[in-house]
Amino acid sequence: MRILASWLLCIAASYSLSAQCFLPLANPKSSNPAEWVELKQFTPPPQLLNQKDIVKAQKITDGDGNINLDYYEVTFQKKDSAANTFKMIRSQFGYLAHSEEGLYETESDKYFHPYQASTDPNDPVFARNQKLWLSNDPTGALMSFILASTNPPAFSVTFKGVRAVMEQGDVLVTCATSTDFIFSTMKTVNGGFHPVNGNRGFGIRDNGNNTLTFYTKGADRLPVAATVTDENGVAKNVGYLGNFILESGVMPGYSGPDAVFQAGHQFWLEFFGNLTDLLRKRGATVVNNSFIANSHRYAYP
Repeated sequence: MRILASWLLCIAASYSLSAQCFLPLANPKSSNPAEWVELKQFTPPPQLLNQKDIVKAQKITDGDGNINLDYYEVTFQKKDSAANTFKMIRSQFGYLAHSEEGLYETESDKYFHPYQASTDPNDPVFARNQKLWLSNDPTGALMSFILASTNPPAFSVTFKGVRAVMEQGDVLVTCATSTDFIFSTMKTVNGGFHPVNGNRGFGIRDNGNNTLTFYTKGADRLPVAATVTDENGVAKNVGYLGNFILESGVMPGYSGPDAVFQAGHQFWLEFFGNLTDLLRKRGATVVNNSFIANSHRYAYP
């Protein structure tokens, strides 16, 4: 019986270590929305939402309009294990979300950092999220993409000047393994609404030929800020103000109902450009033409 129990424990441990939060596309050029199903249906575990600074999870099912689906990947020379490389990349998200060359060492934390409850340099909320984010298991880390304030007060620019939103967009790590994790968008006390409702996964795979592939796969839609009833008694959803401003065309290159997704696409192109730069600085050769970007939108089933 002891031998059988030990064998079962080994099987369980092996399964846990090999489990994934989501799957990359088998074909990066796929346009089949069914391949995003795990992210479209993923719901943040309730126990992770018991943080006083989280107002609510911005679930896809609570959003409005069509779902934006995207996928990006890059392949590069293997210099370390997949798990170690993935953790290194995760620790450098401040650099990857950065826009201005030469300022990474002093200013990268202005673009992406652990959520903080106050400006106190010893803020325990910041310390908790930072510790989780840099650990081997970042599940439960609440992180902030930081925006640069402009006028009018409700309009800010983030993600390298390509997305008009409020002062910050907050995300929670809602699933994590040693080689992938999922960010789910959150409405928070300090950040307010994130400009989209949804989930985005990041992962890495070992291709077995001395190369690794880093990828991200996302499913999101527009948030609903409120529901109002018109003069005919018909309930209508009211969107997020920051997205309305972006849709108006105030930022060159982005307009219309898809504006926030157009801006998001541009951000990921630049994010992966920064990743390519980071990998080369660390001595890893990036496989030519390995960066693949797809952006597809489909009606929600």
